[in-house]
Amino acid sequence: MPTSLARLTQRIVTLALGFALLMGGVSLVGCGQKGPLYIPEPASSEESEDSDS
Repeated sequence: MPTSLARLTQRIVTLALGFALLMGGVSLVGCGQKGPLYIPEPASSEESEDSDS
């Protein structure tokens, strides 16, 4: 029969492992996100670029 200190140590290790797995899963959530990874510059109109003609 394990002592209370051994049970406490096992419980702490189990909780730490569970927390580490949870944080690893949370950190991977954004890996499949789609879309631009930058802020796109506003589109300029054709008329403003061709003003000298």
